[in-house]
Amino acid sequence: MEQLPVVWPGQRVVARSDGKGGMVVSVEKIQGREFAVSAEVKGHVLDARLLMDVLGSLKMPGSWFQVWCKLVAAQDPAYHGVDRTKAPRGYVRINQRDLQKLCSLSAASVSEPSQFFHQIGWMRTAKPGVLQLNPWLTSEPDDNDQEALVSTTYVPGAPSDEPIVLTRHALRMLALVDVSLTARRVLDVLLALQDPDTGSVSISQAEMAAELGAGKPAVNRGFKELKQAGLAWILRRGHYQLHPVLTGGRIAGAAMAVPEINATPAEDFTEQRRTRFAAQVANLAQSA
Repeated sequence: MEQLPVVWPGQRVVARSDGKGGMVVSVEKIQGREFAVSAEVKGHVLDARLLMDVLGSLKMPGSWFQVWCKLVAAQDPAYHGVDRTKAPRGYVRINQRDLQKLCSLSAASVSEPSQFFHQIGWMRTAKPGVLQLNPWLTSEPDDNDQEALVSTTYVPGAPSDEPIVLTRHALRMLALVDVSLTARRVLDVLLALQDPDTGSVSISQAEMAAELGAGKPAVNRGFKELKQAGLAWILRRGHYQLHPVLTGGRIAGAAMAVPEINATPAEDFTEQRRTRFAAQVANLAQSA
């Protein structure tokens, strides 16, 4: 038996006939306008007719269908989210308790489909008390808007509204870790989006770039700096682990090797910064 292909996030397995009675299996990148009818991959649809066809194909429980219909109906056409310069798209100002009352369902009957819709990319938590439905599921863009929507990166919401607590020891240690401003901003987002049970974070570099309003190369360098400093490291593509010093000891795997945090002694910190700055200036002079 041949080994199955490796499928990364944003990819799918495609099987085609080879014309000789056999089957050819390949891995392809999921395009922005495609929509997957399973929980294994993510994508988008263009209009309500296709959405209803997909809903019919999923054969989801009736209560799940009810929750989705109520969410679509509860969209606020005047709410712009955090950026008032952009048109309102799919925002729903509602919490789980209000959604439960709206659907006349139990907490579990609302929570399960909500988690499922988050996982398959139908909606995200924009901020506490505000959901955003995927724009491709809630509107049909015109020709001028299609390209912008296809390229829109869907930034994940925080998995919990609980406050993040850093110990005094962790804060003093962070003050002596020599990383760039971009790396510190990446760390701030990782802290905000961490899983409350494991201290791990699911976010792609494209999503991080969209969250920070930064370029992907800068974000990539920020992730590398955090790894070198021992503050965060990659578990697998799009999944990162924060150091347990920053998560109250929480970690995804008990047997995981935890690196030492590379904090600079206070007496050497300023000189190290000067040395690094001089090297950066020298590199700029050579590239000019």
